Amino acid sequence: MPPLRRCMAGRPPAVALAAVVLAFLWQALTVRYNYGGNWTGLFCTGARQPVPRDLAGETIYAIPNSYGYDGQFYHYIAHDPLGRSGLPNYIDAPRLRYTRILVPALAYILAAGQPRLIDAAYFSVVQGFVFLGAFWLARLALLHGRPAWWGFLFLALPASAVSIDRMTVDVALAALWVGFAVLASRQASWPILAILALAPLVRETGLAIAAVYGLCSMARRQYGKTALSAAAVLPVAAWWLYVWNAFPSYNVGWIGTAPLRGLWSAAAALAAAAPVVSIAGLAAVLNLVAVLGSLAAVALAFRFGVGNTGRPMDAAITVLGALGAGAVLMGSSDVWVHVYGHGRLLTPLLAMLLWRALERRSWGDLVPLALVTPAVALQLAGDGWRILRGLGGGLTG
Repeated sequence: MPPLRRCMAGRPPAVALAAVVLAFLWQALTVRYNYGGNWTGLFCTGARQPVPRDLAGETIYAIPNSYGYDGQFYHYIAHDPLGRSGLPNYIDAPRLRYTRILVPALAYILAAGQPRLIDAAYFSVVQGFVFLGAFWLARLALLHGRPAWWGFLFLALPASAVSIDRMTVDVALAALWVGFAVLASRQASWPILAILALAPLVRETGLAIAAVYGLCSMARRQYGKTALSAAAVLPVAAWWLYVWNAFPSYNVGWIGTAPLRGLWSAAAALAAAAPVVSIAGLAAVLNLVAVLGSLAAVALAFRFGVGNTGRPMDAAITVLGALGAGAVLMGSSDVWVHVYGHGRLLTPLLAMLLWRALERRSWGDLVPLALVTPAVALQLAGDGWRILRGLGGGLTG
């Protein structure tokens, strides 16, 4: 076995570091050839959105004719994690966004509150969770007799790709779910409590980890651990109470108005665009395939029944499958019309199906990820093409 492959096969830290290097290289190249060297382009700020005057000194890169993406709002939160300046006025739904405080708050803390350092700190936090996710996935693979290079699959999870490309916070939740799988497999109780406390601060669906742990502890009649799992989310409850008192209510745009209407509407729109022979037509086809992948993930969650609630990971797949079924029934068309919507939402389920494939050798559990990945790859292909052209021009020049 070649030395590099031998190193990757047995050392999760090497795999994790290599994953970070790959992610950083993508970011550095896309900043160079897609954003003119301006690193704020990674936040995907839309030119149709007003830019906060408090951040005028950053010379934020604005994407022409675009409303941008979620990363722009978490960027603003990182500069004002308590929402005491005028920055929340530039956030679409501050009450929702501020509940997802973990990544922006870590960036603020890492930068010691210095505005000129916050952007670099934010990028570092995202890369830190890439490292943790790849490291834990490599450890999980080794626990189940597979080589550590399986950890590279963490980069293929939709939440990881979107966070690396657009600075969303979802990579943190994906990493914490994989970490939960490792700790649960090793029956390491106390470190799990930290994950229970942190996951809901990434986004509200992170409460599912506490629900899983509490459910399993109760099934085993370990009522002390059940109480601890409830206590672990008390800081989350306190933060949410602060946010709800600090910011006005908002409309939940990702919830549909009738069962299956959002999914059906998105599928119909994609099917109508699919026959067009163009990049848009190809994107529609691949997004339809990705929808099938997400639906397959929800179906496979119940492949072996509802699971034994005494086993944390079986319970995790059941709970995440139930959340996915809720998205199928009540998710709006915005959730289902693009892989970045449902792909990010269902990434924890995709990650847990990956765990089950490693443990049971049930390779059919990898099918959903295989169906979702091409649409994500095509989304990145435009930037990739400009990178290749730029590199080719540099070599020929």
